[in-house]
Amino acid sequence: MLGQLGLGPDEETVYRAMLGGQGKGPAGLAEQLGWADGRVLAALDRLAALALLRPSPDGGAGRAVDPEIGLTSLLMNQEAELLEHQRQISISRVAVHRMLADLRATGDPHTATEV
Repeated sequence: MLGQLGLGPDEETVYRAMLGGQGKGPAGLAEQLGWADGRVLAALDRLAALALLRPSPDGGAGRAVDPEIGLTSLLMNQEAELLEHQRQISISRVAVHRMLADLRATGDPHTATEV
């Protein structure tokens, strides 16, 4: 469900478990989910990279960031990326129109339309 935000199924499952859990460490999460430790650790690493976990001073799993803050931040990042992509498309569109106008002005036969 949150794949568009960069969370795979494992990351979403671990994040939800952490939000509803009692501060279990990686081993406790692995036991709760019935997963291998490595699978949980990989999900925790990805959650940390997405800034959805606060580091734990004792080296544990860390604490899940409030989803209203963390997930909203991911949404805002995606919106910013989308706006930048739209800006780049607009720049490309202007460049194409300028090129076509230049070619038409020089009478280039390759720009003529055949009916």
